[in-house]
Amino acid sequence: MDNVTQGPTESPPIQSQQISAYPTQEIEAKFLLADDEEAASILKVLGELTRLSPKQPVDVVDTYLDSPDLDFWRVGYGCRIRHKSTDSASVWSLECKSIGSGADLVKTREEVEQRLPGPATAQDLPEAGVAIDLLQAHGITTRVPIVSIESRRRRFVAILVSPAGDASFEVSVDEVVIRSSRGEPDLRFRELEIERIDGAVESLHTLVGMLQTRLPLCVSRLGKMERAFWLNGRHPDSNRRFPAAEPATGLLRFQLWHDLRIIRLSREVALEGRDPEGIHRLRTHVRRVRATLVACKPWLGSDAAAFSRQFKTLADAAGELRDHDVYTAATLKMLDGFTQLEAKTRDRLAQVLESERSEFAGRTLEVLAGTGVEQLFGAFQTVIDQTGASGVPTVAEVASRELARRTRSVRKGMAQLIKTGRDESLHELRIRIKKLRYVLNLFEPVLGGGLLPLSLVLRDLQDVLGEHQDACVAIARGKQIARRVPLLPKNRDVLITFGRLQQEQERTAAAIRERFVARKGRKALARELERVIRGL
Repeated sequence: MDNVTQGPTESPPIQSQQISAYPTQEIEAKFLLADDEEAASILKVLGELTRLSPKQPVDVVDTYLDSPDLDFWRVGYGCRIRHKSTDSASVWSLECKSIGSGADLVKTREEVEQRLPGPATAQDLPEAGVAIDLLQAHGITTRVPIVSIESRRRRFVAILVSPAGDASFEVSVDEVVIRSSRGEPDLRFRELEIERIDGAVESLHTLVGMLQTRLPLCVSRLGKMERAFWLNGRHPDSNRRFPAAEPATGLLRFQLWHDLRIIRLSREVALEGRDPEGIHRLRTHVRRVRATLVACKPWLGSDAAAFSRQFKTLADAAGELRDHDVYTAATLKMLDGFTQLEAKTRDRLAQVLESERSEFAGRTLEVLAGTGVEQLFGAFQTVIDQTGASGVPTVAEVASRELARRTRSVRKGMAQLIKTGRDESLHELRIRIKKLRYVLNLFEPVLGGGLLPLSLVLRDLQDVLGEHQDACVAIARGKQIARRVPLLPKNRDVLITFGRLQQEQERTAAAIRERFVARKGRKALARELERVIRGL
């Protein structure tokens, strides 16, 4: 809803009170935009389908709040302090909205909005009001900022004339910035939103349907808050409330719930088809779930192993697509250094890579969109919710056991590398280091001390070993793709370029392999790993 008025030189007097019915319904459709050109194309078509007129642009800053356990999100709501401003007005409000995600073109959400008397933070909100009442009804008395989202919003009014009655909509083109709280780059994207203001509910379906017949549209499957959570993950201090002397169930249940949530969100991002990070994060958090399930075996029993196998199948289904994306990124980066490469050859290579990706993506997305995946998520959520604390070891006991297990595994992997010096041993060592990192990250907020710096050292090692693995994947993938390019005269330059790419990747892999497999490199790596392990 839009509460920014145009014209007055000062903000109107605002009281802490309800400004919308309790609750109202927000009916909207959202689409991801690749660039300004796509936004202009959609607005052009909307101008042909409706009477479209501009409104004053507005800057929006949303600070999302929740409990440290994300309890409000768990029950399907988001809460935000919103500041909207134009050159002539400024409005603050507290809003609670139901979360609507998924593939539906038109989403309906409940909304409660409460005006605030001025600038506000999580600590100085009013004691009463419809939004506050809703938070308190769900036990959200301790509120912490989760994420900040900024939007520059261009707004329009669209009126659809119909024999059944006119309908009006607010159309907005948002340039969105999600601020990262975990040291990662900010997430930036563009989104177009069409919200029904009045008229029949079916009118929005009608308008969206007409748009789809004219343009290829990418439906936004996530709201801004969920997309922000997908970027940022949980609150940095969320694990600190699980004391080391208490049963480990609470900590492990929370970790599994968190990772399952990220897997769900990553699945939605992957199905949108615009961001390769959806596939990458899905696989990463599947691995985290499987690592945590190992710690859950004493009380989950055979369920832990069964779910681990099912999640591995899900990760494997996304493996081909992820490997291809890694290969494509490395290839395009190398092509930038081929200064003599003709533009037509570069374009032809890009076409070959895109064609291959479409094939891998089709297989992967078919699995992700299947009902079996949702059934897996539902069954796993049920097991998480029902896990009891009876007879469960303490957080400290589980941490000690898992850290000992993972350090033994890393030592074993290092010994295998020294013995064989093969690429496979480097890959296996990287996997073992990664699993140790997962355990360190899980227990660091509880045990504190020097675990986080140790995890960062392991991450640096993992990244270097990852470059070697990516190069090996690229070598295998390049051979596979080159074999599928027809041996025709028009493809001669493409095949020659594939050969040059292979040579570059082989040099990269050999250099990293020499660094770690050579006697001096092996000893240096062994010393570094032992230093980390002794620090535990």
